[in-house]
Amino acid sequence: MVKVSRIYKSIEFILFAVVFVSCAYFYSGSGHNENSRFDSIRAIVDEHRLIVDTFSYNSADLINVDHHYYSGKAPGLSLLGLPSFALFDRALRVTETNSDLRYHFVCYLTGVFTVGLFCALLCVFLFRYVRRGLGGTEQEAVIISLTLSLGSLIYPFGTIFFGHVVTGALCFIAFYLVQQLSVRNRGTGLKWILLAGFCLGFSFTVEFPAGIAGLAVGVYTIVRLTKIKRLNWLLPFCIAGVVGVLPLLIYNQLAFGNAFFLTYEAYKSEANTAFQAQKEGFYGIHYEFWRLTFIKQFARNLLEITILPLRGLLYLNPIMWLVPIGFAYAVRSSWRSNKGDILCCSFVFAGFIAMTAAFGDSIVYWGGGASFGPRYVIPSLPFLALPLFFALREMRTRFVFPVLAFLSA
Repeated sequence: MVKVSRIYKSIEFILFAVVFVSCAYFYSGSGHNENSRFDSIRAIVDEHRLIVDTFSYNSADLINVDHHYYSGKAPGLSLLGLPSFALFDRALRVTETNSDLRYHFVCYLTGVFTVGLFCALLCVFLFRYVRRGLGGTEQEAVIISLTLSLGSLIYPFGTIFFGHVVTGALCFIAFYLVQQLSVRNRGTGLKWILLAGFCLGFSFTVEFPAGIAGLAVGVYTIVRLTKIKRLNWLLPFCIAGVVGVLPLLIYNQLAFGNAFFLTYEAYKSEANTAFQAQKEGFYGIHYEFWRLTFIKQFARNLLEITILPLRGLLYLNPIMWLVPIGFAYAVRSSWRSNKGDILCCSFVFAGFIAMTAAFGDSIVYWGGGASFGPRYVIPSLPFLALPLFFALREMRTRFVFPVLAFLSA
């Protein structure tokens, strides 16, 4: 009883509960993105197949392959939501609830117990990273974790069935587990490295752009294992990563007959007339910096996703103005002790910003469609705990921090 009481009174439990209940308060209905995933789940539950022809009327985010419709998204979030959807759907069928109302309630609960759950879990790991990884106080850890969980794009997208928050949570958890490896915890370290590898692999199953964070955290892992003289753990880490990607490979093999097929490839076929910009570049992402027209478009997109009102990250979440300042403070005050963390976090954030700015030529692409803010950068936001922590500690920005955090929330 004493242990249970301590858990309920712990800071981590309170943070988890606050964020989970806050996310669960909202139900945003559905849209093209969510429906493409719910269609996939419903096809598996009701029809025991991956083809979503029966439900193709309610989403534009579908692909046409061999005259059949499939979700145009990576399958990871649908697979995560499958148990919840099946459980709640079967439970509510017993009550003979009206079918339309039942499906709304089932979709709501599925979102809460997948995306909402990961959003709350992410808040806990943000707290742990600041407290244990950066040596912050409990008050500083609470401020940073709640600022990012409730005062950034993580919060609104923690209430809807999109994959960005889950992807960001998985990547950051992997980063934290590797960061916590040390010479002293070799006994439990192998378990952490296996879990980190799986999280990183499965993040790619949820959202393909997770590869950006996967590259950074992968290199960070090699450096970390070398530092604690455990490079022999690299193979288990890689194997766990493959296990995390395995559901994607199995899904692709069953659906398309090609384990290494990416759903975005279908947009290049003649059968798919939607999202024409994804037929160019690397699935819509351009990199022709030798062309003046592309440089101008990239610069414009960069302004749109950072400071301009319609989608600007800095406009919608003013706390983000402290990110470059925080990185500068981190380099100045703790480069020697936190060099790996600084490089990894800055690479992840810069990588997602660059990818978004290089994606397509209209708001349908770099803006994420009908979105609040540049949603494609969301998986990188947990990694901003580091610069925001140093911005909070610096006397010159400490007093403006709560104001900007309040405005962001």
